[in-house]
Amino acid sequence: MTDAQDRRAMCASKLDEWRGVVAGLKARASALDDEDRRRLDEAVSRLERHIEDGEERLSELDDTDDGAWEAAKEDWNAAWDMVEEAFKKDSEAFMTSD
Repeated sequence: MTDAQDRRAMCASKLDEWRGVVAGLKARASALDDEDRRRLDEAVSRLERHIEDGEERLSELDDTDDGAWEAAKEDWNAAWDMVEEAFKKDSEAFMTSD
């Protein structure tokens, strides 16, 4: 596997993990009062946008050939890191063990 393929596999796995987080949060919504459910729904919307952003980053990676990957790697990694940090920040408040 090339470096770009390794990175793609790792990011695709992370997106699957995030989809699982969102599914778990959605499942908890029915047990919440109206205000907490509203806050959760807003957070889920933000998290789903982060997943879409991550999917766009993967699409960009898929469109980059091996030669161009070396030139684009630093910028692509920075963009991915921003998506990952945003997801983490927006999910932290709801990621408690009950």
